[in-house]
Amino acid sequence: MRTLLVWCHRWLGLSAGLVLLIMGLTGALLSFEQEIVHALNDNRVQSPLAGAVPLPADVLRSRLQRAVPAALPLADFQVPARPGRAGEAWFGSGIDTSIRFFDPYSGESWSDSGIGWTMLVIQEIHTNLALATEGKFVTGLCTWALVLLVLTGLIRRAPRRLVDLKGWLFWRWGFRGRARLWQWHALLGTWLALPVLLAALTGLTGSCDWYREGIRSWLPGKAHAPASVPVSTGPLRADQVAAGFADHLPQRPGYRWVEPQAGEAVRVTYLEPRAPFPTAYSELLLEPSTGRILDSAIYSELSLRERYMNIMYALHVGTFFGLPGRIIMMLASLGLIGFAATGVYLYLQGWRPRRGELVTDPDADTLVLYASQSGTAARQAERTAVWLQEQGRRIRLTAMQNIRPATLAQFHRLIVVNATYGDGKPPESARRFAAELAHRPPPLGGREAAILSFGDSTHQHFCAFGRFLRARFEASGARTVAVGEVDRGDPQALAAWWRELADYLQLQPPAAIAPPWTRVTVQAPVLVNPQDPERALWRLRLNWQPQDLQPGDLVEVQPEVDPTAMAIRLRQAEWDPEAVLALPEGVTTLLCALTEHREWRDPPSGSVPQTWVERLPRMTPRRYSVANAPGQEICLWVRRVPWGLCSNYLGALRAGDWLRVRHLPHPGFRLPRRTTLLVLISNGTGLAPFLSFLESGYEGPIWWLHGERQPPDTETAARLAAWQKRGNLSCLDWVVSTADPQQPYVQHRLWAKCEQLRAWWARGAHFYICGGANTLWPGVRSVLDEVVGPEGVERLFAAGRCHLDIY
Repeated sequence: MRTLLVWCHRWLGLSAGLVLLIMGLTGALLSFEQEIVHALNDNRVQSPLAGAVPLPADVLRSRLQRAVPAALPLADFQVPARPGRAGEAWFGSGIDTSIRFFDPYSGESWSDSGIGWTMLVIQEIHTNLALATEGKFVTGLCTWALVLLVLTGLIRRAPRRLVDLKGWLFWRWGFRGRARLWQWHALLGTWLALPVLLAALTGLTGSCDWYREGIRSWLPGKAHAPASVPVSTGPLRADQVAAGFADHLPQRPGYRWVEPQAGEAVRVTYLEPRAPFPTAYSELLLEPSTGRILDSAIYSELSLRERYMNIMYALHVGTFFGLPGRIIMMLASLGLIGFAATGVYLYLQGWRPRRGELVTDPDADTLVLYASQSGTAARQAERTAVWLQEQGRRIRLTAMQNIRPATLAQFHRLIVVNATYGDGKPPESARRFAAELAHRPPPLGGREAAILSFGDSTHQHFCAFGRFLRARFEASGARTVAVGEVDRGDPQALAAWWRELADYLQLQPPAAIAPPWTRVTVQAPVLVNPQDPERALWRLRLNWQPQDLQPGDLVEVQPEVDPTAMAIRLRQAEWDPEAVLALPEGVTTLLCALTEHREWRDPPSGSVPQTWVERLPRMTPRRYSVANAPGQEICLWVRRVPWGLCSNYLGALRAGDWLRVRHLPHPGFRLPRRTTLLVLISNGTGLAPFLSFLESGYEGPIWWLHGERQPPDTETAARLAAWQKRGNLSCLDWVVSTADPQQPYVQHRLWAKCEQLRAWWARGAHFYICGGANTLWPGVRSVLDEVVGPEGVERLFAAGRCHLDIY
C-alpha cells in the first residue's frame, strides 16, 4: 500500500506539476489583486470633504462613456465603498477589455497603468489557462490531481503514534542536502494541507459543472426564482435606473453597475452595511427604461443553497475569514510553487541512494547511519536501508559526516554501520562526529541501537570505533539490541548480525547479503614496469562489462590457491595436509583450511597446526578500483606484494584463465553530479579510479597529482598527453620519487603548490585521494591542515567534497 501511495503521489505530481505551479503563482498574485491594482491607480483621487457622496450613477456612466471611443462600449463600472479609493470601469469584453479608473466624486477618469489589464489576464490564466473551455477542463483535472496529491502525501506521512506528532508537524534539525529539501517539501504539504485542500475543493466549483450542481443539490433551501415580470424594450434611461437604485439604497454604498444586453435588466450588486465578508453581494434587477425594481436578492435573506457560490468564492480566496484568511490562502498558493519546485527537483535528482543521503524520509523513526573508509560500511548500510524500506519501515540513511550527534535523539531506532580505520580510529569522514559524541553526547533514553562494525583482527584495537559508539550510546540511555563485529568481511559474522537484527524487528532477513560472484575470462596481464620486478605492476583486462558500472567503482576478486602446491608446502613443513582441525568455520582438514579459509604465513618453528591456523588472517576477497569508463571491458591495476595472496595470483594468470569477480558500487567515490573542479591525489595503483574518471570524459577542470617510483609507461603517457591536449586534464604533476630527493613524494609537490591548492579549494573543488593509508593520506592530510586549516578540512568532509579510497 505504501509503495502504491508513493507511486501515485509521484506521478500525479509530475503530471500536474506545471499547471499547479502556474495556478499557484497566479493565485498568489490574485490574493491581493484589489490592493495591488488600486495602489498603482488611486494616485489621482482627491480626499473627499466630510459628508461628500459619490456622483449619481447616471452621471458617472455618462462621463465614462464620453472618455472612450464608441467602439468600446461600457460593460460595467464599480463605485468603491471605501472613501478615497478610485472607481473602476470596464469597456469591451474578453482579452480586448479596456480599463479606466475614475474619481467617484468628480467623474474625472484616466487610463489603467497596465496592472489592471494584467490582473485580468492573470485571472484568465488562473481559471482556464487562457484557453477557454479546453483550459477549464485541464485546470479542473489538475485540481483533482492536487486533491489526491495532498491526501496521498498526508496518508504517507501520517504518524503511527501520537508521540510522533511533533516530528510530523515541526522542523527537525540536523538534516542536510536532499534530506533538508525533502523535509521542506513534506512540511509545506503538512502545514498547508487544509488551506490547499480548501482552495482546491472550492475552486472545482468553477471548473466542474457536475461538481458544482451536485453540491448545490445537497444544500438546504430552495433556489432563488427570478421574477417573471417582463422587461420593457424601451431605451435605457440611466437617470431613472439610478433614481430607482438610490430610492432602494439611499445611503449609496459601494456598488457595481452592469450594463444590460438587449432584453435584459440592469443588474446592480452591492454590499449590505453588515455583510459578513467582502463578497457577500446582494443584487437588484432594474427595468432599463423606468428604473422599476424587477427583482431583488438580499444576501441576508437568501438560503444556504442560494448563498453557495458567494460562500465558495469567499472560501477560495480567503475573504470568508478576513485578512488572516487571505494571507493564509496566499501562502497556500505560494506553497504550490514550493511543492512543484521541490518535488520535481527531488525526482530529477533521483531516489537512488547516493553519498550519504541515499534513502531519506523526513518522518523516519529509524536512522541508518554509517561511517565508511573504503566503501564496505556504506554498501552494507545501503543494503540495510533498502531492506527496511522494502518492508515498509520509514528510514533515513546518511553518513556520519552529514549529521550531528544531537540529531540522533530525533529517531526512535539507530542502526549504525561503521568501519575502524587504522589501529582503532574512526574513518576520516567521521572524526568530527566522534569528537562531538565524546564531548556532548545527546540524551538517548528510550532509544534502541543496533551496531555493525567492520575491522581487522590482526590490529590490536579490533573494531574499536564500533565499541566506542556502543559505549557512548549506552551511557546516554540507549538500549543495544544487536551487535556485530565482522573480521575482514567474515560472511558468517555478518549473517549472524542480520539474523539478530531481523529477529528483533520481526522481519524476514534478506535473501542475500552480498552480490553473487561472476566467472570471467582474463586477457594476458601486461607488466608495466619490467625494470622493477620486486614491485611489479600489472595492467589486467577482463572480458567483462558489468551493468550499472560508474567511474570510481570497485571490482572484488576471489583469489584461489592451488591445492597441489599447498600440499607440497605443508609436507615441506613436515605437516600432514589431511590433519583435522576445528575452526569457527567448521571441522576441516589442514589443506582445506589453507586453500579456502585462511591465508598462508610462514609458521615459526615449533608451531602446532591448530594454534597456528587459528591465528592466520581469514582469506578474503581483494578489491581493486576499475580503471576504465562504463561500457568498456574492466581494467585493473595490480601491484605485486611479496606475501600477497591475490596480487601474486593475478600476476600469474594467463590469457583465457577463469577468474571469480563481482562488481561493488562505491558511492562515496563517485564523480560529483554537477561539473566542478577536481583535485585528484594518488600514488601507486591509486591512479586506477582517476584513469576511469578521465576515460569517462569528465568535462570539468582537473588537477592531478600522482606519485610513483618511475615515469609513466608508454601507453599511460600517451593517454595523459591526449587528455591534456583535449583539455580534459588541466594540470598534471607526476611525481617520480627517485628523480627529486628534495621533493620525493606527492605531499611535497602539494605543499610547493599551496597557493594553487588554496585557490582550487576556495573555488569549490572536490578532492579525491586514492592510495596508501600509511604512505599517502597522512602526508596529504598534514598539508591540507596547514593550507586550509583543520576546520576547512572538516568542512570539506561535511560538504561531501572530500572523497577517500585509501588502503
